Amino acid sequence: MKTHQRKREKIVEDYLVKKIKELGGMSLKWPAVGRKGVPDRICITPQAGTIFVEVKADFGRPTKLQVYTIDQINAKGGVAMLAIGKRGVDEIIDFVKAFGEREKAQ
Repeated sequence: MKTHQRKREKIVEDYLVKKIKELGGMSLKWPAVGRKGVPDRICITPQAGTIFVEVKADFGRPTKLQVYTIDQINAKGGVAMLAIGKRGVDEIIDFVKAFGEREKAQ
C-alpha cells in the first residue's frame, strides 16, 4: 500500500474511532498476528455490541481475503462490516444507532 493511501485510510480510521467514542463505545486496533485479511478494528458499543470493521480510504477496495473473512465472521454469528471512506463510517454509525433504537422499542 502506498504511503498516501495509508494516510487517507488512517484519517478514516481516526474518524471511526471518534464516532464510536461519541456513542459511548470503544474501538480497538486488531493486531491479527499471523493471519491476513482480519478486519482493522473491533468496535464495542452499548447499542449494538461488538462489530468488526475493515476500514478503507475513499475508493479503496477490500482484498478477496478481507471479503471472505468478513463473510465468515457474519456467517458464524458475528457482525463484520466494511467502511469505505467517512461515508462508510457514517453508515456503520447509523446501523449502531438504529440497532439501539430497535432495542429500546422492544
